[in-house]
Amino acid sequence: MKKEPKARTDFESLRVMTDDEIDYSDIPPVEDELLEKGFIELPCKKSSVA
Repeated sequence: MKKEPKARTDFESLRVMTDDEIDYSDIPPVEDELLEKGFIELPCKKSSVA
């Protein structure tokens, strides 16, 4: 059986982090124009292989 690698992320500190503690400085702002043009692309339906 293969052993799962230990995560390097400290998930407990992320769980207790508030929204005010998140650094958004490297994320570009989302403008209303982008949201108006937005779309959802769903994957094509798969055909079954017999």
